[in-house]
Amino acid sequence: MNTCTSFISALLPTASPHDCNVQKSKMGDRHIGTSSTIGNTLLEYVVREEDLIPSIDKKRIVDETMRTKKVISNEDMVEWSHEMKRYFKDKKELFETAIELEKDENVLEVNKGEGAAGKNIFGSWEFVSNGEDNNKGCKIMVGWNPGMLKVWLINKSKQCMFFLVETICHQTKFFCAVVYASNSCLERWKLWKELENQKSITNGNPWVVMGDFNVTLKVEEHSNGSSNPSSEMVEFQDCIRKVEIKDILSSGFQFTWTKSLKNPKCRTLKKLDRIMSNEVFIDKYQQAHGVFLPYLISDHSPAVLNIPKAMRRKKGAFRFSNFITDKEEFLPIVKDA
Repeated sequence: MNTCTSFISALLPTASPHDCNVQKSKMGDRHIGTSSTIGNTLLEYVVREEDLIPSIDKKRIVDETMRTKKVISNEDMVEWSHEMKRYFKDKKELFETAIELEKDENVLEVNKGEGAAGKNIFGSWEFVSNGEDNNKGCKIMVGWNPGMLKVWLINKSKQCMFFLVETICHQTKFFCAVVYASNSCLERWKLWKELENQKSITNGNPWVVMGDFNVTLKVEEHSNGSSNPSSEMVEFQDCIRKVEIKDILSSGFQFTWTKSLKNPKCRTLKKLDRIMSNEVFIDKYQQAHGVFLPYLISDHSPAVLNIPKAMRRKKGAFRFSNFITDKEEFLPIVKDA
């Protein structure tokens, strides 16, 4: 996956489920458990089974099918209910994620190179990342110009970094969340809860949420179209309603993700990246707007948040060299000025 790199400089006018205690492997021994038990163990920790399956009998049907068949086809699921299919999908995602973590031997090396990568990207700017919080290495890296902004990191997780940002010139403050959502709907469910907690922290102050949400909000945001929203979309919609944020006025690409960057004829496009805010942010920064730029090196469109007049470049300090007063022509020139 691509690392979600965010420049808080994009804010400059010139850039016009329950709390879960999943047992994690130690980075040293890299051991999680045998592949035959990982799926069940993780599922029991992450999700209450009664939330997914209404009966134990249906759960056993899915479990037995997964145990006896390496590949489960659509024909195998013809008589399955929606809850059974959802249970199967979530369990399969957790199983695959656990296997990936067990095979990953390069996480420590990735995190070691993170500091050098940040310096190459941001130069003299300050930056932070969530590399230490992610078993697969850095997913989010945020940089800012310390001459124009003061930035406080409030919280960070695998999928989100939450900041308080203050403009030095005008001393205005707002909250900013940078998101890189997981491919797993179960993991995204944790992100939705995290955003709900952030809403209580913002306490009615300006708040902007931007990044890759890895799920569309509306059926028309998929190039291939769909008649009904998926369960993942419904969960995302519920989250947006609860935290009371919406898309800010934006221009540029409508579909922010392409399935194949190298294939110009690819017709699979989605809107996965967004810049959203609460009403207080929009009222305070009425000229704020977003721009979704063309794809460059990533399969995602770069998202830029512009806040005109919110921050102006700090004027350079007036400097006067004392030795000038020792020159004979100094006083006459000053008098004639």
